[in-house]
Amino acid sequence: MNGRRAAVTRARDLCRIAAADSPDPNAAVVLLANAVNTCFYPGDTTTGVELAHEIEALLDHVTTSTARGLGQMAAGVARILANQGGADQIRAAVALLTESGLLRDDRRRLSWLMIGPLYLRDADSGAA
Repeated sequence: MNGRRAAVTRARDLCRIAAADSPDPNAAVVLLANAVNTCFYPGDTTTGVELAHEIEALLDHVTTSTARGLGQMAAGVARILANQGGADQIRAAVALLTESGLLRDDRRRLSWLMIGPLYLRDADSGAA
């Protein structure tokens, strides 16, 4: 198990480093969203919230709906896992990503369409 955790932690760190080095806020937010995704496996809520802060700092500079939706989703999920709110961010992301169809053709990101409704407790979230 330690080997698997180390690989996940390394993947998270590589995404974070690449995001910090990226001159493109869209790419940086997508990389940080990927890093948040890796925090689920070891249950690393502390780093997840740190990453949420980094994402939120970049969202005003994001120009694509995909980056905005993934960023809002990742930040919201990280906050929910840490019991620090996040539901409004997830609702906004679900609306943006499902209405636009942005992720339906991207198999690497398709799971993000399912993650949002899993973290919300109301019956209407994620309804198409």
